[in-house]
Formats: sequence, C-alpha cells, structure tokens
Amino acid sequence: YFLDVVKNHPNSSRAKFELANAYDFIGQEEKAIPLYEDAISTGLNSEYEAYALLQLGSSLRNVGRIDDAISVLSNAENRYPEFPSITMFLSMAMCDKGRDSDALK
Repeated sequence: YFLDVVKNHPNSSRAKFELANAYDFIGQEEKAIPLYEDAISTGLNSEYEAYALLQLGSSLRNVGRIDDAISVLSNAENRYPEFPSITMFLSMAMCDKGRDSDALK
C-alpha cells in the first residue's frame, strides 16, 4: 500500500515518512533510513519532523551507526526539547557508545 502511495505521490514527504515507518516496523531499517532522510529534507510539518528524526535516530542505532544516531538525536533534542522520547533514545545511543555518564545527564 505505502509503496503505491509513494509511487503515486513521489514528492510527498508524508508518504515517504509513512513508508519509512512501515519498513521500520517490519525490521527493515536499512530501507527506512534513506526514506526518513528524504522525508526530513523535503519538508515535514514540525510534529512529523520530530517523529521522523526520532525514528531515524533509532534506526541508525539499530543498524550500528551509533555516531550518526547520536548526531541526529542531539540535533533533534535541541530542536524539539518538548519530546522526551528523543532524549531517551539519545541516552540509549550514548550508552551504546560507552558514554554512560553523558547519557545520565
């Protein structure tokens, strides 16, 4: 379904975001990551952008790209401090990197 939506609406950031979510949900983070990046770069409203950044950071962490995850999530935390789940995922990525004391701040 989501593949068809993106095919029929190739410029829709929201469609790319939803397809990325679907891939993420079934454990195909490698397919989700470029879709999240594209959706973010082509413009989502702030609510969807916050979730896209969170999910991008989580996916990067899941595929072992910890430094990239920390970068994305740090920027997201600065931009969207009202989303505590971003801070939680940033803390997990920092722990993965061995930065436990930073994660607890």
